[in-house]
Amino acid sequence: MHDYPLRLALEGATVLELITSSGQVEVTGDGEPGVVIIQGLLPPRRGVYRRTVRREGKRWIVHPRRGSRSLQVRCPAGLNLTVSTRSGRISIQGPLGEVRASASSGRVDVQDVESLRARTRSGRIDVRDCRGSVKLAGVSGSMVVERADSVELMAVSGNVELREIAGKVGALTVSGSLNAQTAGHGDVSVASISGHLRIELPGHLRPYVKTHQMSGELRNDLA
Repeated sequence: MHDYPLRLALEGATVLELITSSGQVEVTGDGEPGVVIIQGLLPPRRGVYRRTVRREGKRWIVHPRRGSRSLQVRCPAGLNLTVSTRSGRISIQGPLGEVRASASSGRVDVQDVESLRARTRSGRIDVRDCRGSVKLAGVSGSMVVERADSVELMAVSGNVELREIAGKVGALTVSGSLNAQTAGHGDVSVASISGHLRIELPGHLRPYVKTHQMSGELRNDLA
């Protein structure tokens, strides 16, 4: 049997949920309005997908249950998306709406979304452009956010890079380093147990700075 595209008519649905065990998931938001096209599913038995594809309210759920499956998905711009996999890579290219992504050990790449919630246990998270808030959680993988309105994250041992953050930053790391560049339009709160922290703000700002340390060197060039 050969794979062939599945066309889903949204018909009022606002969320697409994709669930795989170890296959790679690639999603692009440049598809035709009102239709989702999915490549990679096994042909249905007797012409019916049964539990693999189902509609629940305003949500379409795609959950291949026979072995590992890699999916390639094209959906309309602005659609809300939820993707989860145990060990496969997740790649999301917008423009898309609210996005949630979860991978145990796979990498997560996201570009051009309205907002993002993502978590991984050991994979890297790379966010290149988010128009709203980014919320991340990871254990040992690194995190990079190129552009976002605000960021909240928790990391155990991975390194964190925040490069063009317009507003609020809240970050907690255990032993990984954190470098953050922010425009200073919101509060910045960062903490680490044993990792290195570096915060960069525009030179014209004179913010109120409150620090606390148990060991290590502290340098403040913002006063």
